[in-house]
Amino acid sequence: MYPLIETLGATTDLTELSMLATVPEDAETLREGLQSELSALRTNTLDALVANAQQSQGDLARLHGVVVAIQSFDAARYESALAELAAAEQRRREAREQLFSPTELLGDPDEEWQKFIVAGDAYRRHLEKVQYPEDGDPCLYCMQELSPAALSLLNRYRTFLDETVLQQVVQTRKALQAAGLTIDATELTQALQYSTAQGEVEQTSKWATEAVSLLTNARTTIEETAKERPISNPTMPEKAGSLARDVASLLSAATDTHTKLADDRANAETLLVRKQRELVELEARMELQNSLDAARAYVQRAKRAQQLEKLSRSVSSGASKQLTVQSKLASEDLVNKNFEALFTDECRRLRAPKVALSFQGRSGRAERKKAVANYRPSSILSEGEQKVLAIADFLAESRMRGTKAPLVFDDPVTSLDYRRLDEVAARIQQLSERHQVIVLTHNIMFASALISERQNKKLRVKVYEVRDGGAAKGILAPDVEPRFDTPADLAKRVNTKLQTIPRAEPVLQDALIKETYDLIRAWCEAFVEQELLQNVTQRYRANIMMTRLAKIDTTRFDAAVEVIAPLFGRACDRMTGHSHAAEYMSTKPTITDLQEDWEAAKAARAAYIAT
Repeated sequence: MYPLIETLGATTDLTELSMLATVPEDAETLREGLQSELSALRTNTLDALVANAQQSQGDLARLHGVVVAIQSFDAARYESALAELAAAEQRRREAREQLFSPTELLGDPDEEWQKFIVAGDAYRRHLEKVQYPEDGDPCLYCMQELSPAALSLLNRYRTFLDETVLQQVVQTRKALQAAGLTIDATELTQALQYSTAQGEVEQTSKWATEAVSLLTNARTTIEETAKERPISNPTMPEKAGSLARDVASLLSAATDTHTKLADDRANAETLLVRKQRELVELEARMELQNSLDAARAYVQRAKRAQQLEKLSRSVSSGASKQLTVQSKLASEDLVNKNFEALFTDECRRLRAPKVALSFQGRSGRAERKKAVANYRPSSILSEGEQKVLAIADFLAESRMRGTKAPLVFDDPVTSLDYRRLDEVAARIQQLSERHQVIVLTHNIMFASALISERQNKKLRVKVYEVRDGGAAKGILAPDVEPRFDTPADLAKRVNTKLQTIPRAEPVLQDALIKETYDLIRAWCEAFVEQELLQNVTQRYRANIMMTRLAKIDTTRFDAAVEVIAPLFGRACDRMTGHSHAAEYMSTKPTITDLQEDWEAAKAARAAYIAT
């Protein structure tokens, strides 16, 4: 398309030009949608989302493993093993009492005594004395020959240790240890910390609270089973079963989310390039459609010029020269008179000081000088007055030439001349209805007045900020204008976003939700300023509208604030500029959350403005 426009002339095919200018009926909507999608893709939140999804997946996998281990704990089996151990211990005590009398031992045949004889028997096995003790064998401790009484006592030690009752104690204790609840302490601690953190998040369901309770009880049960005590929470495995299903569902969703986000991140760059190409092509076609009549006229003029050039060759050089001289004289007189009239009109509109004009010789354009009582304007007039005269001169020249090109104003109002601020703003607004106008200014009051003029005509304005520091120096930053949108305008944009999000590609939905919260945040500000406070004070305006103070409905004020204030806080947390708190990113807002917040906002506004 661009090569065709660059070579526009007498040979241009108008049919091809018309075909290139064809756009869909909803082209403006398509362009806004593409711009919104590109803005969402450029926010580059996917890396943080992928990292957060991976962290959430790991935490849920750990929690699920711990909960499944708790679910597999058989409380009945543990209680049965504990009872069997108690019975085996009782049988062992009875056997000790039958084999040994109190007079044969220095103390009671308790656990310490049993450890003593077990240690001695272990040393016997180490010495490989299978038949020990026998007649004539020495004591393994004092190396003295065993007396008959000592021999009898040691034989009863062997009998006690070889008895089935002691082996039963050993086996039942092993069975009890196998039936106990054993979970890695680090895994349990981290799972408990994660559940506690999730329980503190407002949007989290009750599963986190249940998990904290279950894991705390599990820690108690681990201590009880390690110390061979009865358990205090026998129903814990049943509760773990219900929680395991909930956590498994969350883990599956987190795994799917992580996989999807990872794929989205891989596809985002390709998608960004494709969307940029679609937007450039659409905007080019729209611009050509808007300029199609001018392009056709240009081509037709080029064709006529080509014909006239052929005809001019037949006119003699002398006649041509005389005709040129006369046309110059007539043109000069006409141009001077035309310029003077236009200049006077512009001075009147801009309330500029009166000056005298004197026209000089021409060289294809109007040459003039200005004077105030025979003095140069720079010797008498202020900087602001000189600037407004320059604007009047510029506009008169533009009107005289019939200029259709964009008009550029560099600081049209200075800090030295506020008196003509409104007149200059009004005139620039009038020009913008027929021209593309670009205004460069440092003056926020002038910018406010100019935007106000546009608003009064129900027209919008596009504001850019020229960055002046760092790597972005000289870059034009879009969408930095003061928020003069009305709640109704912003509501339309929010509703459009809500219709777009379900149809958007998955990679865009999260970013579009954040952008919609940007709009809801701006809507809250506009509602508070324009309707809740009835425009009593307005940003970038110097005056206070005291006559509107009585219009504030104090009977409905508190009810509106109760809804709008928390909503504004949530919008600030969820907007595109506040998406980096890792501990909360796993609870990103859904389309349902967005719709609920928006319905609450609309209901609060409707209740406040109802008649």
